[in-house]
Amino acid sequence: MNKMSLIKKVLTYLFCSLLTSVTYAQTVITIATDETSGRPWIWEAGKIFNENNPGVELELYKLVEKKLDIKFKFLRLPWVRAKLYLQSGKIDGMFPTSFKTEREYWAFYPRNKPFDNIAWSNFKKSPEFKMDNNLVKVLGELSHSKKTRNIGYYLYKLKGSKIDWDGHKFLNVSKFDEIGVTTGYSINSKLADMGLKLSKTINPMQSLQMLMLGRITGIVNMETIIDTNISLHKEQFSKIIKSPIIIQENSYYLAFSESFMMRNSNTAEKIWQGIEDIKKTAEFSIILQKYSTLTESN
Repeated sequence: MNKMSLIKKVLTYLFCSLLTSVTYAQTVITIATDETSGRPWIWEAGKIFNENNPGVELELYKLVEKKLDIKFKFLRLPWVRAKLYLQSGKIDGMFPTSFKTEREYWAFYPRNKPFDNIAWSNFKKSPEFKMDNNLVKVLGELSHSKKTRNIGYYLYKLKGSKIDWDGHKFLNVSKFDEIGVTTGYSINSKLADMGLKLSKTINPMQSLQMLMLGRITGIVNMETIIDTNISLHKEQFSKIIKSPIIIQENSYYLAFSESFMMRNSNTAEKIWQGIEDIKKTAEFSIILQKYSTLTESN
């Protein structure tokens, strides 16, 4: 074999190897959540997830990875920053995200019809853009079956406090009373519209500490997050109780950025469908049971 033939064979081998690696490379999708713990869905707080028990939602996404041969890159960021990153396209997706009309211009949720990037591009150029009642015509109705979970918001207060929620309105709240909330959470605008004075923090633990110090009158937040923190710090927060009537229940989704949808809407649709399908499986039921057992033992 002459030198030229050997070089050709080597180059051909390298080229074929490159093609093979490109062909079988997994799609990597960057999705973010915040740094709080909301058991059983997200097991621990912090910058990283518990390797063995990350939480129900993380294990759900792991099953989606396996089903679709994709790879999620998970980030944990302050919620407000994650929202900004989704708006700017610095991340591909964000979870758990509840639906709000002002978000649907930059956070894309599963709908009852496939995303049409041409129709969306044309709509953005039209005078109807930014009119809430027209988005359903372009995007379709929300597909609730593709949600990851529901979460309830409750009022938390000190034992003996007269503040309460009767299912329709807050009781025994003066204009001087402040309610602790987490910055960027969907319920905040509703509470503000009800005339409540809000004390915003970036971390629910700060709200709990402020309540114990008497700096705020109550907290309105997701039960998964507050219940988890109270359970983990029973002595510190032993004087805090939850009002029994739910204030609001939201459905939560994995939402994608506009830039991701414009490039990979088919992948997004497959992921949402995968979430719906996997939640019906015995494998997912085993995961739910696993975390139910872990919750009972903690």
